[in-house]
Amino acid sequence: AAAGIYTVRVTLNDGQTETSQEMTVAVNEAGAGQDQTAFTISKMQVKLVFTASGKDALSLSGTIPIPVGFTPSGKVVRAMIGGLDDAITLNAKGQGAANNASLKLSGKAKKGVFTASPAKFQYKIGKRTLLESLQRFGFANDNFPNGVRVSVQVVFTIDGVIYVRDALLTYK
Repeated sequence: AAAGIYTVRVTLNDGQTETSQEMTVAVNEAGAGQDQTAFTISKMQVKLVFTASGKDALSLSGTIPIPVGFTPSGKVVRAMIGGLDDAITLNAKGQGAANNASLKLSGKAKKGVFTASPAKFQYKIGKRTLLESLQRFGFANDNFPNGVRVSVQVVFTIDGVIYVRDALLTYK
């Protein structure tokens, strides 16, 4: 397949029951990118406010294996989480914001060029309504008991390289 981000629907049928699930699959150019295991999500939180729209929030942080020599100025980062899809243009310091979302890359850099990998990242969304975009992962306006787990796929595209990681969230 050509490089890009694809939505795949998997359907299982045992002759009596059928179940389907959608997932995102990322295909990079041959030889593109860094070690995908260096893309980590160390913390993720989702706050859903069901009594008012435009009050939800999401934050995540971790590391991403940007290449040594990466110059962030003017680069567009695409962040996809469920049905959320943001494009954020970075400045020379590796920071950017758009549509109530912000991204900050930090790490060893000299004169606007990253000199080591991986870089740390912080991604935040605020003042938006997020439930509809996250429902396919199991989020719902419902009373779940503490401890229910939901797996969320996170996809970042930076400078043409696609990074994918699943994050496990626990209802509290």
